[in-house]
Amino acid sequence: MMKVLFQSIGTRGDIEPFLAQAEILKARGWQIGCQFPEQFRETVEGLSYTFYGLDKRFLEMLESQVGQAVMGGSDGWLNRIKNFFALAKSGMELQDILMQQQEQAIYDFEPDKIIYHPKCVYPLLWELAYPENTTLLCPLPCIVHEVKEVSAMTFNGNGNYGALLNIASYRIINVIRSLVFNRSLKKYRKQLPIANLSLQVINRCMLKKTTSVYTISPSLFPRPRNWKDHIQITGYFERSNQNSWQPNQALLDFMKQHP
Repeated sequence: MMKVLFQSIGTRGDIEPFLAQAEILKARGWQIGCQFPEQFRETVEGLSYTFYGLDKRFLEMLESQVGQAVMGGSDGWLNRIKNFFALAKSGMELQDILMQQQEQAIYDFEPDKIIYHPKCVYPLLWELAYPENTTLLCPLPCIVHEVKEVSAMTFNGNGNYGALLNIASYRIINVIRSLVFNRSLKKYRKQLPIANLSLQVINRCMLKKTTSVYTISPSLFPRPRNWKDHIQITGYFERSNQNSWQPNQALLDFMKQHP
């Protein structure tokens, strides 16, 4: 039986897409392991999946005022960058704990495949050691890969500042992300067969090599033409136990008029 480990750090919106994918793979005979913040233990164990908890303080930090300002605030882009650095500084204090927990879950579960959220760090090291054994799953675009028409999410809520500045926003954020990843990963590299671990190697792996899946409707976000084949938009998935909801007649009429 093939084994897949889902690793995600975030709020409910970051977790549900992983549970939807877990349901699909379980139906195909895969054994499922999930590593999410400790707050989701009851949900995951209720689905009879193997659960590995992550320190609950990280989710509490994301739901703080600074975390909300970075992820969904409407402040100017300078304030958003300031908040981004504040969040990153707070996150660094927890990063070592989260890294150890991610590493331990992988060694305990021994997965054939790892599907992980961009906020998880250790799976990127696993990808460098064992190429093609990991997949990045992202519920939202405009976080990692460049979109010419829209700036990175951290910059003033996805504003459009022209192609050059939009692309620059992603490159700045990814350099910061690579710096954080490089600092966090260094102490673990000797345990894995990795010849070189530098900012360039991390950035190239993250952007140009790792298979990346965006679970968003292509009707809402058409796939950018400049994206390479390793970056795909699959459409939105939800768990079957959420499908019992039915729209009211007013919404049915609206969808009929506006397909």
